[in-house]
Amino acid sequence: GTVHSVCQSFVRKFWYDLGLSPEMDVMSDDDRKFYISQSIADVVSEEDLNFFEEFARDFEVSRYEDNAIIIDFDFWKRYIEQVISAMAAYDVKDLKESAERSKGIVSELFYSEEPDCNILNELKTTFSAWAPTNRRYRNPDAKVAEMNTAIRGASSFAGALKLRNHVNDTITNTFLKGNPNFAIDLLNSTLTKLITSKKHGEKICQCIDRIFKIAGEWKKGYEDYKKEHHLLDFDDMEQYFLRLLTESQYEEQRKEIATYRLVMVDEFQDSNPIQVRIFEALAGIIRPYGGRCEWVGDPKQSIYGFRGSDTDLITEATAKVEQGVPLDTSFRSRPELVHLVNDIFTRAFEGIVDDGMIRLEKQDRSEEELRGKSPFIHWHCEG
Repeated sequence: GTVHSVCQSFVRKFWYDLGLSPEMDVMSDDDRKFYISQSIADVVSEEDLNFFEEFARDFEVSRYEDNAIIIDFDFWKRYIEQVISAMAAYDVKDLKESAERSKGIVSELFYSEEPDCNILNELKTTFSAWAPTNRRYRNPDAKVAEMNTAIRGASSFAGALKLRNHVNDTITNTFLKGNPNFAIDLLNSTLTKLITSKKHGEKICQCIDRIFKIAGEWKKGYEDYKKEHHLLDFDDMEQYFLRLLTESQYEEQRKEIATYRLVMVDEFQDSNPIQVRIFEALAGIIRPYGGRCEWVGDPKQSIYGFRGSDTDLITEATAKVEQGVPLDTSFRSRPELVHLVNDIFTRAFEGIVDDGMIRLEKQDRSEEELRGKSPFIHWHCEG
């Protein structure tokens, strides 16, 4: 069965030893998501909501809805849910360290002091004089208005990005030939400083603090709610099963688990850290009695981050596996497709995952075997 069904079967079997109620019920993922959506509002203040609204405008946090891109004023809910899920997947008890690490990354990206923006005034004046002389502009006044609007909005992060994009599209060689003394390097430097301004980083750090604070407060209320209603979610199942496998007081219970002779894990790349610890613990229990563990996974697929899975985690866990056998031959794809997959993924994972775990070999097939079996081909590659 699934990881959760296996965990649930043993937790239900040893509920008394684990100190659980016999009336416990399992909370489905859908029920959990519904509870999150309904309860997060209880730990968010009016001040938080005002901050998130302003943040969404300044950074133009958006979403696609009804065939249109709109400002996503509820973006913070999505990030809080991600923090909550990561807390469970990585067994995080204290969010302070995670928040500080996140803010440290932000500080590395937003490092510039506020620049002298006189060059923007010069751009405004020079472009206003030059635009009417450009024969390619059918409506130079509109072009001037667009540039002035972009310059006025440059104080926000989204506005600075828009201005840079507008400059890249507008300040072409034609403009520079007509204005040879214009300081284009100074303009580019100023735009970079506007985008990487410390003030933007400080606002992102404030957003991080609020999101982690809300997630921590929500988590406490969620645990109280589950206790009161005798509920366990899938993350709880994993935690209790791991305790059963590793803590000294459950040695007698582990004797029954030791009777199993084979543990098979498919789609190993979808495992989160807690699940990897469960698999390792199971291996340690059954191997002394002649048991075997077989894990099958594809590091390339761990990029999707399914339920807390991680490329680095899977790579490190794979390195510990004894007598690992790479499944490096494609038996069902034609050579052209194998070459395409190799070309894409060896580049994408360069320096991240060992090339030997990415590259596939094609199965040699004779022309006679393939005769009359023309492939249906539809490749649509973008980006």
